[in-house]
Amino acid sequence: MISEIDNILSSNYEITNEGSFVGIADSSSDGSFLIHYFLNSSLRKGSKVCFVGFAQSFNHYSTVAQKQGISLNTEKEKRNLVFIEGMKYLGQAICHQALGSQDTEEGKSQDPFSCLAKQCSLQPLLQYFKSQISSMTSADNKVRQVLIIDNLSLLINIGVQPKEMVTFLHYLKNSLLNTDIPGQVIVLLNVMQTDEDAMFLWKYLCHSCSMTMHVSGLPSGYCRDVHGELTIKVQDSHCKAKKATTKKLQFKVMDKNVSFFASGLSSAVL
Repeated sequence: MISEIDNILSSNYEITNEGSFVGIADSSSDGSFLIHYFLNSSLRKGSKVCFVGFAQSFNHYSTVAQKQGISLNTEKEKRNLVFIEGMKYLGQAICHQALGSQDTEEGKSQDPFSCLAKQCSLQPLLQYFKSQISSMTSADNKVRQVLIIDNLSLLINIGVQPKEMVTFLHYLKNSLLNTDIPGQVIVLLNVMQTDEDAMFLWKYLCHSCSMTMHVSGLPSGYCRDVHGELTIKVQDSHCKAKKATTKKLQFKVMDKNVSFFASGLSSAVL
């Protein structure tokens, strides 16, 4: 899977090691394979990865990575990976909020995820993520830093305002891309046409990201051999679309994991 997506990106988009902001959306088809791709590919390339898991536990990502020859536990021990159990911490913050145990200023400062439960400014969470990213790299060991968030839809579902999330992502992007060695921010979002908040956030990503990847079901409906379609758009520094490529993907579910196989590729200049 990694080599196939590498070939798609490198041969058609001249993707380099420069900093980039990548937005991934899925609708009526699961796009999580792209999150696994960016996680495993970044570690293979020697980047420092901060991964925020709002969708699954660490064991899930570790199992998938193990099948691709990467041990996330080893990467954590080497300080190449910081995994933030977003789903777990968010659940704790919501429980504390319901029990009234986070009302003190001390409690707020100790739990940056409490801002999500209280639906207030995401500034504490922003500072927490930035501190986790900074902790991965010492002053004499400058390497590329990558932040991956899987996935933003959970925050929308618990009531976080899209405008707060736009501000949050804007500052995260600037903190990682405007460095001596520009980093990378990768986020996943579930998008449905009937979800106005998700559509608002996706429009922001389409405007701000250097690359967007949209995984959707086939327009013709269900097919036994081809389950989805991938559309990739790359933008220049002025956020003008350069080209769009539509890629049909074949998925095969084995032992609760998804294998990815490429089929056809077409490009069009916009």
